[in-house]
Amino acid sequence: MLKILSPNGTVCLYSKSAENYLTNGGDVANYFNNQLIESNQAIPVFISWQTDKPAHSFTVKYSESPSFDNCKTLVVVGNVNTVEVYNLLKATTYYVEISALYVDDTIEIATHTFSTIEKGPRPLKIDGIFNTRDIGGYLLSNGKRTKQNKIFRGGALSPCKDNETIGLTCSGKKYMSEVLNIKTEIDLRGREEAENGDDSAIPNANLIYATLHGYDAITVDYAQNVKKLFSVLADEKNYPIYIHCTGGADRTGTICYLVNALLGVDEQTLIEDYEFTTFSYYTIRSTKSNWTEPLWGKFMNLLNSKGGQTVLEKTENLLFSIGVTKEEIDSLRQIMID
Repeated sequence: MLKILSPNGTVCLYSKSAENYLTNGGDVANYFNNQLIESNQAIPVFISWQTDKPAHSFTVKYSESPSFDNCKTLVVVGNVNTVEVYNLLKATTYYVEISALYVDDTIEIATHTFSTIEKGPRPLKIDGIFNTRDIGGYLLSNGKRTKQNKIFRGGALSPCKDNETIGLTCSGKKYMSEVLNIKTEIDLRGREEAENGDDSAIPNANLIYATLHGYDAITVDYAQNVKKLFSVLADEKNYPIYIHCTGGADRTGTICYLVNALLGVDEQTLIEDYEFTTFSYYTIRSTKSNWTEPLWGKFMNLLNSKGGQTVLEKTENLLFSIGVTKEEIDSLRQIMID
């Protein structure tokens, strides 16, 4: 008899260290694990099964739909009983169907369901790059949810002066182009720092530079680049979008904080999303300790400088002050909120 063994219940999409941090809180630096430095945050979900008959092959399908619309399909040959899957949506119920083709040419089918975790970001495994995740999927206080598969964030896509070892592999390029369908790459560095020209590393994507400087991005020197960035985000024709700097940590972290703040994500979740970089190749980013604390304080001072009672109001006022329009913010929300 064919029986699906796992996953069961609600599964986590990231490392145990990250899970402990998101569950228990405190200084994220206390959860840092040197053994994770060479990894992304994403971990596999194992779909496993058992049967008492020898098989030619197994066909594994999984989908967010019980009718298996747009399902992913894996075929394994022989008596393999486990497959690894990555990059599942967060806070989602998945439906699994496994079809066994036995050596006697009979077929048996088993079905199963499981869910993915609500808490935390949705990390992604993409070959050749690090610290990649979806900025969507967060539940808002009004019961709505920010959309997944719209805006992605992460590290650089190709070698640069700060890191010559990174770079999208062929499979990474294919995944970003054909699975994530990235249409726009926003690079928060300048051409000289990025050591790139005008072509995106992602096939068929449009590369846009919006040069920023760390945690003081919205200053006189860089305000127009932030305004340009939010103009790009306000146009749905540009989606899906990949935003990055070198590590996807500092410049990317502050911009994604502002984007999610505009969408209504709560302040604690915004901080957790920023600090989640700690569990990647690019290591510790903390609002409470190490070298990023004073830089984070500088960013908070900037955010508080235009007034407002909530982080959403403060973000709106800050962006209004540099010329981002209400219409652009409203458009971003229409694109990004279910």
